[in-house]
Amino acid sequence: MEKFQVQLIRILTVSIFTFHCLSASTQSFCGGLIGGFTTSQVDGDEHSGFHRIGLYGGFHVERIHERNPWSHSFELSFAQKGAASSNRNFKTTIGYIDATYLFAIYPKAVVKSIQSENIRLKAGATMSAKVYENILFDDVKLTSKDFNRLDFQLCGGIDYKLLDSWLIEARTSYSLIANNQQYYNWTVYFALRWYFIS
Repeated sequence: MEKFQVQLIRILTVSIFTFHCLSASTQSFCGGLIGGFTTSQVDGDEHSGFHRIGLYGGFHVERIHERNPWSHSFELSFAQKGAASSNRNFKTTIGYIDATYLFAIYPKAVVKSIQSENIRLKAGATMSAKVYENILFDDVKLTSKDFNRLDFQLCGGIDYKLLDSWLIEARTSYSLIANNQQYYNWTVYFALRWYFIS
């Protein structure tokens, strides 16, 4: 339990540091809510395919540079990840608190042939703290400890501005370090982002 508390303190420290970096000399600073779902698999087990569907939601804070085509954002969210067999008789469910930093850029600024001003490309990193882990096998629920308390991932994605205060987003993340020396979380996120201030 003490190790988990130390890891949680590290997550909060990194979160506060990231938040401070985002807010320093801010030109335009806004935040909002995220809601959607994940689909995931675990590389290293015997099940393939993104058959595990889970919940995803939280809040985000973004620093927008008014004269530049790029921005930074930080989000704190809950995400269900794991794996499932195609016939659904096996399912691993892992609940995580995700702290994610994302750098976003409008591709139009780099590739002039792209006309849309509503599309952004994103890249960043996620640090996840495991909240719970369980396995459902033939309708029998069991607890397990196959995954580390912390999981570090690289992530990338794309979003599209629907309205002034709404974005739709697709993103993927992949573990940098193997969980229990063999398992890698591979997750795809689909979400709506709503901004308090557009």
